Amino acid sequence: MYYNGRLLRGCQVFKCLFWTFKQCQDAFPYCKPLVQIDGTFMFGRYTHRLLVAVVQNGGGRILPIAFAITPGESSDDWNFFLSRLRRHVCPQPDICVISDRGASILAAFDREGSLWQRTHHRYCLRHVASNYYRQYPSKSERRQVTNMGYEINKDRFTEILAILRSQNGEGAAYLCNIRFEQWAQAYDGGLRYVHMTSNLAECINSVLKGTRHLPITSIVRETYFCLAALFPKRAATYSGQMQGSHVWCSKVVQEINKAKARANIMYIVCHDRDNLWFRVTESDRPHQGVVGG
Repeated sequence: MYYNGRLLRGCQVFKCLFWTFKQCQDAFPYCKPLVQIDGTFMFGRYTHRLLVAVVQNGGGRILPIAFAITPGESSDDWNFFLSRLRRHVCPQPDICVISDRGASILAAFDREGSLWQRTHHRYCLRHVASNYYRQYPSKSERRQVTNMGYEINKDRFTEILAILRSQNGEGAAYLCNIRFEQWAQAYDGGLRYVHMTSNLAECINSVLKGTRHLPITSIVRETYFCLAALFPKRAATYSGQMQGSHVWCSKVVQEINKAKARANIMYIVCHDRDNLWFRVTESDRPHQGVVGG
């Protein structure tokens, strides 16, 4: 290291750090094959960034699986984090990753030799809508973009896009330059598991806010003790469910029961089973006879 033009021998300077825990590595295969990533600022004497990867299991429980501290959020910094995340925590194929559309993140994914070639990159819808709003400051159009992202029917998606194009042709062209499968649920193919934003990762960053002014070793220690307290608690919950011969976690059972209850008030006519086209009439809504395909 050089200081004021003088070589300081034996002086070591911290650059970056990646860490995870074996319990996180072991838990990931039992979570949704979906990872949300995000970065946030550190405080105090450190000007580094804290990067985090978060997953969720079928019961809706959030789990941070990897962390990194880097000098910034350049493509090299994100590549440092993502390459180690892929190598040590989630090497499985066909994983979906949700992030913002930061140029550094995109460059890290597209880098030659990237380990993320056999995966699916999706964008946080809130960031897509915010970026649109910065280009075309219209709150009503931003709501339309959000509605398009959440829409699950391609025909309805096309209708909303046509309405937007009639209002702002340039804005519609801006959206069409982003591949639909990366931000619209109708074209996603189910890879998002209905996660349209990177809120899970941002939630963990918010939880760690009180530690981001601490020395590096203290931040690592804090994540260790937080997860050390979390795993036994979760283990006790799921152990009780398994001993009770539960096949599904409680959240999944609740959703199944809700679907059964709704099915009791639906009249279904099959038109084409191979292509999954049905006529569904619901009788418990103010507007009876809703038809879907």
